[in-house]
Amino acid sequence: MLGPMGFGLAGGGELIRLYNETGTLVDTVNYDDVAPWPTRPDGQGATLELISPDLDNALGQNWKASGITTHGTPGTGNSINVGIEQPAPAGLLLLSVSPNPFNSKSYLKINSGVKFDDGTVEIYNLSGQKVMQLNQIASNEVELSRNGLVSGCYILRFTSLSRNISGTVKLMVQ
Repeated sequence: MLGPMGFGLAGGGELIRLYNETGTLVDTVNYDDVAPWPTRPDGQGATLELISPDLDNALGQNWKASGITTHGTPGTGNSINVGIEQPAPAGLLLLSVSPNPFNSKSYLKINSGVKFDDGTVEIYNLSGQKVMQLNQIASNEVELSRNGLVSGCYILRFTSLSRNISGTVKLMVQ
């Protein structure tokens, strides 16, 4: 939506849902104004910006106050998008999906800082039902196929039990 919305968002936190033109829920976030969420956007002019579109928007630590002091960045890229292309320290797991959203196939990049050979990818719909599982992942890049996934928002979870690592990332299918 461009231009005035005719409503505002609560400075003390709020649940926001985004629907596509057919009424299908495609994203949701429940932001707040207390740590780990940034506190500067709470009526101080700055807005919240997701650090990178590859990060889970449900986690407050993945958001920053915008570098712009008035009205955010509508119609342009976020002012603070820093990406996540650096190697992860041992024990820290960073996941990204690209392209995201996707139509036919996408790629999961697993940046763990450790080698693994027993990875599992599970994909859940927003009702919490597992709709897909890939086993014996031993590569840091996994091709994801749309087969069996209808348009919408999903949560992808990667786990390696032998390395005691796991993480989640949002997955959007067009």
